[in-house]
This record gives sequence, C-alpha cells and structure tokens, in this order.
Amino acid sequence: MRFDGAVPPPAFSGTTNAFQQLALGLDLSQAVFQPVNVQVLAGDVIGVYGNTTAAPATTSGTSSYTGGSAPQTTIGAFTVDLFRSGMQTHLGTATSPQGMQNIWSESASFAISRVEFSYTLGGGGLGTAYCGPAVPNSTGSSGEITATGSNVVTNNDVTLQASSLPNNAFGFFLTSLTQGSVNQPGGSQGVLCLGGAIGRYVGPGQIKNTGSTGSFSLQINLNAMPQPAGAVAASAGQTWNFTTWHRDVVGGSATSNFTNGRSITFQ
Repeated sequence: MRFDGAVPPPAFSGTTNAFQQLALGLDLSQAVFQPVNVQVLAGDVIGVYGNTTAAPATTSGTSSYTGGSAPQTTIGAFTVDLFRSGMQTHLGTATSPQGMQNIWSESASFAISRVEFSYTLGGGGLGTAYCGPAVPNSTGSSGEITATGSNVVTNNDVTLQASSLPNNAFGFFLTSLTQGSVNQPGGSQGVLCLGGAIGRYVGPGQIKNTGSTGSFSLQINLNAMPQPAGAVAASAGQTWNFTTWHRDVVGGSATSNFTNGRSITFQ
C-alpha cells in the first residue's frame, strides 16, 4: 500500500486509514512469490504486510520477526529505512476480507517481519518523457516529472510526481495541449517545456512542498484540467503535456527551475 502524502502511519496506539491499497492476496500458498505490478516513486512511503495462518480462512497464525533493531536496505543507489508496522487484526478472509485497516507503526528499536520482494528499476510508467534532461537545480540533479495511473479518461486516475528537486521547496504542476521549449522564462534557471495556453495547478491543496524527500505528487482531475480561461475536461484522443515549476536558491539568490516534460495521450 502507499500512504497518502508520503506520511508514515502514526506510532502505536495511534492508527491511520490514509492509504491506497495497491495489491491484496488472501489465502495464498506459503513461501511462494506472489506477482504484483506496483510502481513506487521517489519519496513514497510503502507498506508491505502479511500474516501466516495454519489453514485458509483461519485466524490463528504466527508472525516471524527479525532480531534487533529495524534495518535499512538499498534500492538502486538509495538507502531505504525499514520500520515495523501492522494492524491489530489478522489479515485473511475470516477477519479482514477488505484488507488492511487501522495501521500503526513502531520505532526503529522494534524488530520487523522478514519480507522478501523483487523489483525493477525504471522511470514513470504512464506517458512519455520529453524536453529533457532538465537544467540541473541546486542539488546538481535534473528535476524529473513522472506519472502513474491510467490513460483512459473515464477512469480519471492520473497522479503526477515530481522528484530530484531541492528539499523544502514549493512548487506546482503545469499543463498544456502544446509542447514548447522556452529558456529561462521570467528569470528562471530552467526551460519551460510547454507552449500555447498553459494551465497551473495552484488551487486549494495543489501547491506542494518537497519536504525532506525532494519530491511531491498530485492526483489530478481529468474533468477539470486548468486553463487560462477556466478548467476544461480532457477528451479521448487528446495529448496533454505536463511539467513542474519549483522554487530554488542558487548562490544565495532566490530563483526557480523546471523539470522535464511528460506527455500523456488519453483514450
């Protein structure tokens, strides 16, 4: 599951239901890999949970914990902290057929369950990158925009993600039906990868902060794509283009920059 806003579950006995359940399997064979297709982006807080029972649909079972403190692992070139987390209900058809609920976490001093998983490194899975790499920002990296979800308009399921940005910087997404390449608009350090009529995601809750991860995300509403003359609905057959504007500080002076662009053709 992916926790909303990259916010981990609270310390026990607090709980949260602010998450998206990305995959669920109940009454499965033990010690067998279960294939799932879940895209994880930089800055995401992901939970992986399981419960071993004596027989399908039963509630008795065991949990297997490692000894000592919760460890770290490496995914790609990045260090990832691992923490113990769970719920006060067995995961199974007899007790929680809907999946996880009321999730808590515990500090790194607690041992965690042994979990084995495989992964494939790659970029965003929805749409096509263009106009990149972006001009490097103050981190020395080029900001990147990716997208997840569905390109089917009626599903209304698209989440934009900006990553490799400076920490604690404000920013927002922009969109247009037209691609472009405008160098240093308004004194920015970067390149604006949009042209034509450009809409800005600056409504309530849409201006984001990168926090300590240098990233942020936004689930957009395909029925209300921002445009200068007012919001419009995306239509099948249209290609919408997206980029990210963000604040930055270079050499002690306030400035801004952009990520690369991403185009999504809708069906």
